[in-house]
Amino acid sequence: MKKIRILILLMTAIIILSTNVMAAQGVIRNGRTLVPVRGVFEELGFSVNWDGAVGKASLSDGNHNVSIIKGQNYIKVDGKQIYPDVPQQIINNGLYLPVKAIADAIGADTSWNAEKKLVHISYNGKDSYISCIVETAPIASNKTQNTTQKQAQTSSNTVQNSKAITYILNTNTRKIHIPSCTSVGEIYPEHRQEYCGTLDDAIAQGYSPCGRCLR
Repeated sequence: MKKIRILILLMTAIIILSTNVMAAQGVIRNGRTLVPVRGVFEELGFSVNWDGAVGKASLSDGNHNVSIIKGQNYIKVDGKQIYPDVPQQIINNGLYLPVKAIADAIGADTSWNAEKKLVHISYNGKDSYISCIVETAPIASNKTQNTTQKQAQTSSNTVQNSKAITYILNTNTRKIHIPSCTSVGEIYPEHRQEYCGTLDDAIAQGYSPCGRCLR
């Protein structure tokens, strides 16, 4: 009976830990990784309070006090205003911030698993793992489609680009690279994205070939 009780406790602990690991989901929008404020900060040990009357989120863990006011382009950390390179955004009725803004605000460490599209945030002995999805770009207008098609046709005069292979995209510079390109190692994790398709299709999405590896 004692062994059965221990087994039940272990299974319960595993379920709870698994739930915490994947509780928050992020969104990769325009090459930037955005994560939910409530889900991430709660996993990192912060208390989170939302004042719907003024649209303000207050977060505290005893070491830092963070306040985020809906619609503002800054966040307050211990009374100091911080301006993220990407402003806060409302996604599915939730408040989201870029990973870098959260890390800079509280001094957290972050890492990125490109294969699994998984962000790891570590702070004060606590961890938050955020599985991210890439937001699908809206369908371009006919005018935009015609423009990108002409760009693709021009590029095809100098590059054999009809074969579907794996490329590396730099979502910050909007450049396309082959995986062995020396420039790939210089891409920040949050700006690096694997893409399997034709060069024409990538160009049609607004990317341009790298001058080193795709001349």
